[in-house]
Amino acid sequence: MTATPADIDTTQDRQERRLQAAKRLLTNADTDAPVIEYCQSVLDPPGYERSCAQAQLDACAARLALAQADVSTRRTREASQLLLTVAGGRP
Repeated sequence: MTATPADIDTTQDRQERRLQAAKRLLTNADTDAPVIEYCQSVLDPPGYERSCAQAQLDACAARLALAQADVSTRRTREASQLLLTVAGGRP
């Protein structure tokens, strides 16, 4: 049985899942609300298919905002690790 295009897990699919997982983690993070709102707006899926390069840029922008926050929680650290993976770094 051969895989159909719908069965193939692409890099874009994996990146989008990681971005959405990071967004879910940040939803319940107890930290600076404006930082979380910014990160969630960056991580919102656009109205079009996000390219790999755009996903990397969005992940970098969200990680930078989290790094500048005064408070770090378990959820923000986990989200940051997911974003690092999307950005092309090693967790």
